[in-house]
Amino acid sequence: MIICIDAGHTPNVDPGACANGLKEVSLTGDICDRIITKLAAYDADVRLVPRTDSLQARCDYANSIGADCFISVHINAGGGTGFESYIHPSAGERTKQIQASLHEACMACNRQYGVPDRGQKTAQFTVLAKTNMPTVLLELCFIDHPHDSTLLKSELYLNDIANEIAWGIVEFCGLKLREPDSLEVAIGRLQQAGIIASPDYWLENAQAGKTCRGDYVAGLIRNMAGKLI
Repeated sequence: MIICIDAGHTPNVDPGACANGLKEVSLTGDICDRIITKLAAYDADVRLVPRTDSLQARCDYANSIGADCFISVHINAGGGTGFESYIHPSAGERTKQIQASLHEACMACNRQYGVPDRGQKTAQFTVLAKTNMPTVLLELCFIDHPHDSTLLKSELYLNDIANEIAWGIVEFCGLKLREPDSLEVAIGRLQQAGIIASPDYWLENAQAGKTCRGDYVAGLIRNMAGKLI
């Protein structure tokens, strides 16, 4: 299962809508990163579409890798308020299903924040017309509306809406959680990341019934903290 997440607009080229100290290009990048992080726990190949200024190139990328669905994230503008979703007018049943799944999931979040439902719509947008897989374009809020823009500045809202988009994708695609890594694989990843330097010790002792020495644990904590700075 290949899922393409498309962050609207292009850094350093096309900022998209701008208002109230916000830029659409920054918001879509942030939200899409959150979506991808939330989907990492599921058994799927999730890709951020290259943020080229060519919409056709974005579609070509998704088509070339045989993506199973394409989700394009945008922020609205123009004096309104609320959330709306779009598919192509000639979209098939699968596309209508993913639009319904994503729209319902997003509105489950938006109702709690007082964001109006502007409906499930159709349009001739390039990414809807030129992709070969079920494709939905989401317009999350209005960057130039006082209430909507306040939400777009809220870490809580951004995290919640990204979580609901991810959940809508999980439901539509029927994604299952990944099997947890074996202890050996997990320790190998920690070693590769420079967090531990003694894999044999951890393989022997980081198991039920074993006890890890305080100096090893302290080193692990210091290294983990260093990676977070």
